[in-house]
Amino acid sequence: LTLELKSTIPPKNVAKSVAAMANTYGGIIIVGVDDKPGPDRVQGVDTETLSQIVNVCHDLLEPPWVPEIIQVGLGGESEQCVLVVRVIPGRAPRPLLLGGAAPIRLHGRNATASRDQLATLFAESGSTSVEASHFVSTAQIPTKADGGPDADFVIRSGLWVPVSGPASWRPLSERGVERFVDSISQSPLNVMLM
Repeated sequence: LTLELKSTIPPKNVAKSVAAMANTYGGIIIVGVDDKPGPDRVQGVDTETLSQIVNVCHDLLEPPWVPEIIQVGLGGESEQCVLVVRVIPGRAPRPLLLGGAAPIRLHGRNATASRDQLATLFAESGSTSVEASHFVSTAQIPTKADGGPDADFVIRSGLWVPVSGPASWRPLSERGVERFVDSISQSPLNVMLM
C-alpha cells in the first residue's frame, strides 16, 4: 500500500500515485528502480525527470500540491539518478483530485474513490475553504533586531494564492532561485536598478 517502484514512468502516472497515496496512508514512490528483482534493477532516470514530476503535480493535482522529492545520484560518471518521492498524508490537502476524481491506494494499486470514500475524504479535511488568515495579503518584510527592514526589496506578483500557515514563506528551490535571477537579470527592472 505504501511503496511503488518504477523504472521509468510518465510524470502524469506519478501524479496519480501521489494523489492516491496522499488520499490514503501516504508512502514512497521510487522512480528509477525496477519492481522486478535482478542485477539491473537500479536503472535511474534523467535529472530532468524531477522537474517534470514537480510541474505535473502542480498542474494536474487539485489543489496543486507537490510532495517532497529527494534526488539520489547514481555516482561515477552517470548523470542518471533515482528519485525518492515522499508522500506524507498529513502534509497533503485532502482530498487530492486528479481530473475530477480522487485516486486512492487499494491492495497495492491505484483505484478511484467511491462516493462514500470521497465523502469521508472531504469530511477529514475539516473544511473545503481556506481561512482568510492563510492568504498572504500584505508585504511582510523581515525586520532586524532594531526594527528596521532586513530586505532590500520585496517583489509581489499581484496573485492571491491560498497557502497553509507553515508554507507561507517557504524558500525557493535552487532551480527556482536560478530561474528567478535569470528573469530579473533579463528584465527592465535590472536596467533601472543598475
